[in-house]
Amino acid sequence: MDTLAAMLRAQGMKAANEGIAIVVSNVTPDDVQKCLHALLKEGVPDAYELARSVANKAIEKYDLFLTDGLLSTDYAASKLDAEGAFDAIKTLTGVK
Repeated sequence: MDTLAAMLRAQGMKAANEGIAIVVSNVTPDDVQKCLHALLKEGVPDAYELARSVANKAIEKYDLFLTDGLLSTDYAASKLDAEGAFDAIKTLTGVK
């Protein structure tokens, strides 16, 4: 969910992981579908690059002591699943 929300935000959408759903604000369902198809065309994102775009990566107790590069590496490894999010997009768009 975090990965998919980050992917949508990287495309300029206002998306947030709300626990059981991703809420995308101020867009139509068609806009979301177009964005999902655009993400499919781009392929599986690089998790590190995606993590760099996340604003609030400092989650763990000592994260505030890490450089942005190390924090992005840790966030990408522990919080993001690029392959899983890409597979979810395939399911949402009906692409096999």
